Amino acid sequence: QQQLHSLRAFGTGKTLLLAHSVYHVIEQQPNAKILICTHHHKSADAFVENYFGPMKENGWKPDLVRYSNRKSHSQFQRYWKQQIMIKDVYKLQVVVSTFCDSFSLQ
Repeated sequence: QQQLHSLRAFGTGKTLLLAHSVYHVIEQQPNAKILICTHHHKSADAFVENYFGPMKENGWKPDLVRYSNRKSHSQFQRYWKQQIMIKDVYKLQVVVSTFCDSFSLQ
């Protein structure tokens, strides 16, 4: 398993780097599984809306889900699967969640 760690100051492009890295990993390794954890629901929502939403609208086709234990108010709800079975999460390529919600994926 490979891990990517990027520690930088605010506004230096960490999130953009992560989004592009995920894109390239999935393009080069279609069987890869990626879990992205954030501290807050708003951060996870914003990540999906600002990066993966536009990528999907432009033809990117990974199995993407924004996993949460709560109801979403996101405009990209079509990428959400609130009631997804845990066994089905493992079939997905990219899962975006909060750190706390990710514990239920074990």
